[in-house]
Amino acid sequence: MATATELPINTGTTALDMANEIFGSGMDVNTATYSGDADSSGTYSNGDAVSPFTTPGDTGVILSTSNANDFTNSDGSTNTNQSGGTSTNATGGIDGDADFNALAIGSSFDATFLEITFTPTGDTITLDFVLSSEEYPDFVNTQYNDVIGVWVNGTLATVSVGDGTASISNINSGETQNIFNNNLADQFNTEMDGFTVTLTFVAPVTPGAINTLKVGVADVGDSGYDTNFLIAGGSVHSTVIAKDDTIIFGKNDTIILDVLGNDSSTGGALTVTHLHGQAVVTSDPSNNSITLAKDKRLPSCPTERLKFRAMLTSRLSISTTQLKMRHTILTVPWSKSSKFYFSFQGLPLKRLMALS
Repeated sequence: MATATELPINTGTTALDMANEIFGSGMDVNTATYSGDADSSGTYSNGDAVSPFTTPGDTGVILSTSNANDFTNSDGSTNTNQSGGTSTNATGGIDGDADFNALAIGSSFDATFLEITFTPTGDTITLDFVLSSEEYPDFVNTQYNDVIGVWVNGTLATVSVGDGTASISNINSGETQNIFNNNLADQFNTEMDGFTVTLTFVAPVTPGAINTLKVGVADVGDSGYDTNFLIAGGSVHSTVIAKDDTIIFGKNDTIILDVLGNDSSTGGALTVTHLHGQAVVTSDPSNNSITLAKDKRLPSCPTERLKFRAMLTSRLSISTTQLKMRHTILTVPWSKSSKFYFSFQGLPLKRLMALS
C-alpha cells in the first residue's frame, strides 16, 4: 500500500532551470520563458522512491493548473488521495491562451506553460510525460476535457493513442484502460484520482538550427479541479528515438517482431531494460533475450495475475489470443487493442500495439 509522502517540488526554479532539467543529450537550450502562476510549476526530485509510477522519471518538471505542491500530501498514512476533487484556483494562470483554446475547441483556463528555443543535433526529438488529474473519472467525455499541449515549431505534437491528444477524454479507464492508472482506492502516492502511464511525444525538428518548443497544461471548460503535466528529466533529446510498433493480425495469425528494429540511437547500442515497467535482470543482445527475476509480475498489465518465470525474448510472437515468449506463454485477453511498453537505457518508452 502506498504511503502519503510529499514529493519534493521546488517551485522557486526559473524557466531556464526547468528547461535545462527536461532537456538531455543532443540539445542546446538557448532561451526559456514561463507563463503561469508562480506556484503552478517547478522541478521535482526523488520521484522513483517517493511517488513511483505517478512520475515519468526520478527527476523532472511539473506544470499544474493549480498549486503544484498539491500533487501529493504529507499525511504519512495510507490515505494518499484525501480529496476526490482537489482544486486550487491558480490566480496567476493564463486564461484564454490562443493555442490552448484551439486545442480544446473551447475555452481554456489556468494554463501553465514553458516556451523554449533550442538547437538540436538530430532531426527528431522526444518528450516523456505523465498526465494526471482530478477530472478522472467523473468528467471523462465531458466539456471539462483538461489537456496537455506540446507545440514544436508551432505545430501541435500528438501521441499515437486515440485522437492524438494528451487529454482526459482521450486517455482514461475506458478505451485505454491498460495505459491508465486509477487511484480512487489510494493505490498510488498522489492526490490525483487518475493518471496515465509514461507516454512519449515524438516530433520532427531542424538539426543545427534554432527551433521552438511550447509545453504546458490547461483546464478546459472551467477553472476547477487540478490537472498536472509531469515531464521526465532529460527526456527531451534527439539521440535516442524509440518508435511505436504496430502489428495488425487476423485469427490464428502469428507475427514475429523485433522491438528494436525501427529504433535509432546516436548515443550507443540500444538494449531492453524494462518490460512493461518490470526491470530486466540481465540482457543478452547476442540472442535478443532478456531475463526477469523469478515470479515477477508485469505491473499495470490487464492480466496482473499472470507471472513471468523464465527467459523471455525481445522478439515477440503475437497470435490472436496469446503473447508467446521464450519458455513462457502469457495468455492475454485481447480486446480492441492491447499495448505493452519497453524502455531503453531509461530513455524513451515505446509501445507495442497489437490490433485484431
